[in-house]
Amino acid sequence: MKSILFSFIMILLLTSCSEKSNSNLGNSSSDDSLPIDIQKIQEGNKVLLQVSAQSGFGIQIEVPNVISVTAEDGLTINSKDLTFSGTPNPKKPEYYLNLKPMELTVNGNGKLLLQGKIFYCDFSKNICLPGKLYRELSI
Repeated sequence: MKSILFSFIMILLLTSCSEKSNSNLGNSSSDDSLPIDIQKIQEGNKVLLQVSAQSGFGIQIEVPNVISVTAEDGLTINSKDLTFSGTPNPKKPEYYLNLKPMELTVNGNGKLLLQGKIFYCDFSKNICLPGKLYRELSI
C-alpha cells in the first residue's frame, strides 16, 4: 500500500513540474527575457530590424539562428530578408560583432510578430544557450 501511495505522489510531482516548465516557453508573452535587442527602423513601407546582443553576450555564427515574422491587425508583409549575416568579432570570431539589418517591406498598420530561435553566449559565465524569441512590434 505504501509503495502505491509513494508512486502516486511521485507521478503527481513529476506532472506538476513538467507543466510549470512548459508554461515558461515564451509563446504566451511578448517579453522573452533574452539578452537580445531588436530595434525597428521604419522608412515608409520599408522596415529594418537591427538585432544585437547586449553587453557581455554574443550571437553565435555557425548555428541555425532563425527569425520568422507574421503580420496581424491589417498589416501585410510584401517581402522579407531575415538572414543572419554580419561582421565576425575579431577577438572571438565564432560570434557576430555586428549584424546587418534585416529588411521587410510592409503595407498598412498593425502588429509584427517575431518568433524564432537565437543561439547566444554569456561571456561571463562561459556558456552558450539556444533562446526562444517572441516579440511584438507595432507598425
